[in-house]
Amino acid sequence: MTAYAPSTTKLRYLWLFGWQNDLLFFFLPIFAGILLFYVFEYANSLKLIFWVAILGQALGLGPFHQGATWFHYFDKRNWHHFFDNRTQRLKYFFVPAIIVLLSAIGIFVCRPLVMLIYIAWSVQHAVQQNFGILLLYHNHKAGEAIAPRDIEQKSIRSAAIFFSLLFFSRIYLNPASPIPGWQIIIAASLIWAIYCSALYVKELIKQMRAGAFLNVPALVFWFISVFYLWPFAFLGSKYDDAFLIPLVIHWFQYIGLNLILAKEKYAQNKNADLPMKNAILLYLGVCLIWALFVMAIILFAISFPAESWMSVGLIGIVVGLGMVHYYQDTFIWRFRDSFPRETLLPYLVAKKATN
Repeated sequence: MTAYAPSTTKLRYLWLFGWQNDLLFFFLPIFAGILLFYVFEYANSLKLIFWVAILGQALGLGPFHQGATWFHYFDKRNWHHFFDNRTQRLKYFFVPAIIVLLSAIGIFVCRPLVMLIYIAWSVQHAVQQNFGILLLYHNHKAGEAIAPRDIEQKSIRSAAIFFSLLFFSRIYLNPASPIPGWQIIIAASLIWAIYCSALYVKELIKQMRAGAFLNVPALVFWFISVFYLWPFAFLGSKYDDAFLIPLVIHWFQYIGLNLILAKEKYAQNKNADLPMKNAILLYLGVCLIWALFVMAIILFAISFPAESWMSVGLIGIVVGLGMVHYYQDTFIWRFRDSFPRETLLPYLVAKKATN
């Protein structure tokens, strides 16, 4: 049983990157997502929608945030690690190319399957990022009440499964031809999600009674993570609309994480591992170039008739590039591996130590 030092303060506010950064990148984007959703939902002017989309890109939405992943490839130490052996080269260079190729071909062969994989991977990717940030919030040696990792993970994933099933049922299933037992599956997933969240809360209460303190920002972020896909389940008439609010939250999180990392890591290393001295400028430049590259493909695609082979193939490439982003992050941010644990994690928690 874990022993906790008695604490006179049961509630504490231990931020990850400072309260200003945390609010900007982890909490306030919720309201930005809601605003964008209703602008796109009710705007009658195509011109207004266009400028909102441009503004969104400027704030780090869409392909812009995918560019943050490619920023890691400009670090000399990362590059040597990616090229270290045949397995690494396959993982970081060959497989991404194959994903794009398969997506471009697969969208002709079986478009519903490609889009199903893309949607499922998008949801998994965003939910996993929430879980990863929540883990960073914790202060294991400071007496914070922290639920076991498996309970924490189940509470977030079970809720995501429930809300995703509601989305699938609302958008893709025909009410006139229900799947036998589907309502039972929905009900069971709800019960499981409630049970997992109750276990999480129960564990925190138990530890607080034993003397641990409650980290309020971590608890609020856990709550956001649990209800992260609520808009996905109930808002919008198609995938793009339904996933807009969660994606805005995800995009700002990712931009913030990489921005703090670029600032902290390369300030300490004096930018020795980068091709230019200003790490932030390089980071933003890579993101912008990538966003322009992907947007150029999209604009080129829509210049052709909607169902022409050129238009469909180019959209397949864009979808593939999105899935490459999900694939790359699986390895770049996997802290159970020694390399990212040594080259990324210390700089993310360094900011927390100064709060």
